[in-house]
Amino acid sequence: MSGRSVMLGAPVASPPPVPPWPGPTWGPSPDDTPTWSRPAQWSAGLLVALALGLLGYHVAVGHRAASRPTSLEPRALSKASLDLNRAEHADLLQLPGVGDGLARRILEQRDRQGGFQRVEDLRSVRGVGPAILEQLRAFVHVVAYDEEEEASPTASPGPKATSAAVAPPPPTPPPTPPPGPAAKRKGKKVPPVVPLDVNRASAADFERHLEGIGPALSRRIVESRAQRPFGSVEELCRVKGIKAKTLERIRPHVAVRQPPSR
Repeated sequence: MSGRSVMLGAPVASPPPVPPWPGPTWGPSPDDTPTWSRPAQWSAGLLVALALGLLGYHVAVGHRAASRPTSLEPRALSKASLDLNRAEHADLLQLPGVGDGLARRILEQRDRQGGFQRVEDLRSVRGVGPAILEQLRAFVHVVAYDEEEEASPTASPGPKATSAAVAPPPPTPPPTPPPGPAAKRKGKKVPPVVPLDVNRASAADFERHLEGIGPALSRRIVESRAQRPFGSVEELCRVKGIKAKTLERIRPHVAVRQPPSR
């Protein structure tokens, strides 16, 4: 045995307890959590509000633009000019400076005077001044009813208006003398030897002897007197297409004798 003596029966001391592992020390501590300052929070809130406002503005403008009638570019309008005598209400709304009220007044004036003869006739519409007329001049044109019908002789005439009391057919007019040499001059018509009776002359006589009266107007004169005979030369103005200027031109060559009995 060694020099050290072991005392049998003596109590053995237990080892000290091991403290728990505190975990890694390289992570952020609760006290190190970053926080925004109050000015930074106000700035972020202002940016978010500004973005929401811009988004709402674009949505409102897009909805308003979608509800407007489609507007054509000036270049497209110049390529496809609008005929004032054939345009509808929706077509007129595409013109610059023309709203719903002005488009309605243009249609009413066109029906009242039996169609436009030229673009300048728009001045007779309430609300169309020199500035608006010059603005519309590049986008519109006028094809008169008579010009279109004479350019298309094969077009079938529209349905004739019927009246309750049908007038008897007018007697056959006497044959007119053949035109003389002066009738061969290009673009000139030979006046009748005696004024034509508007209640008895044929459509061919009107077209042959009266300046400014073509096939369409001749047919309308005959159709109008079939409904109601003319009581005077001035009543020719009730025929669509015969204006005061045309009436004064043909007045020396027409007359109204005793109207035929109905």
